[in-house]
Amino acid sequence: MVRLVVLAVVLAALALPASALASASLSVTEMTPGQGTNIAPTSTSLTFRVRSSCQGQQLQVLVANQEAYDTDGLLLGSVQVDKFSLSETTPGTYEGATTATWLQTPGTYFWQGVAPNAKCDLASADGGPALIYATPAVGVIVSSPTSSSGGSTPVDVQDNSEILTLAQAKASMPDVIRKGTRRTGRKVSGRCTRRGSGSILVVFCTTHWTDGKTWTYNGTIRQALNDDGTISGRFDGRRASLACVKHTARKVDEKRCFKKFHFTAEV
Repeated sequence: MVRLVVLAVVLAALALPASALASASLSVTEMTPGQGTNIAPTSTSLTFRVRSSCQGQQLQVLVANQEAYDTDGLLLGSVQVDKFSLSETTPGTYEGATTATWLQTPGTYFWQGVAPNAKCDLASADGGPALIYATPAVGVIVSSPTSSSGGSTPVDVQDNSEILTLAQAKASMPDVIRKGTRRTGRKVSGRCTRRGSGSILVVFCTTHWTDGKTWTYNGTIRQALNDDGTISGRFDGRRASLACVKHTARKVDEKRCFKKFHFTAEV
């Protein structure tokens, strides 16, 4: 009987959706270095600071050369180039420095603050389970070294201080949908990645949603960061009337309800 109970608990845990296993959001008021910071390739040390309402916890910094995440929402281990701890200097303020070699390697990097075993909300602080808490990823750039002639040595990184992160692109999807369709998207879900050259200014989000009244959509939203900080979005995919889908007896026959559809929007 005991074995059956244990097996049931294990199977229930395995059946949890990915969102249930993901890290919780760590509330922050400051992350330094900030988004788009340019770091000189001659730097030998760089200080990181995180200010949060979550106090008295252990905090780490993960640094990666690609913005890719694991099932917990943490920067993927296979693309990490650095990992170090921050110390709580005052309540809720965590600081620390790194001297890793990526500071001298031109390119684009993403860093994230992680509290791996924290109690950051009232329920947890009152005896609830400890959770993994993580900040959004912040993109920074190690600049190209200056040649003896005064020019810059070419490297595979765009000469732009702005970065469109996957988290930013995913967060802006509802605005792009609302602007492009003039309807509020409901049950919006999507997975955002970089394609081709891996541009730091362009993100593709595969998504599907419904307006809850007339249409259901699926396809890809391409988002590009403009010089003025706005985002240009283009949706290429399909849409179907909810009435048609509702009256389709077999799932496999739903495809006849869908027609090609696209729109553009700037937010």
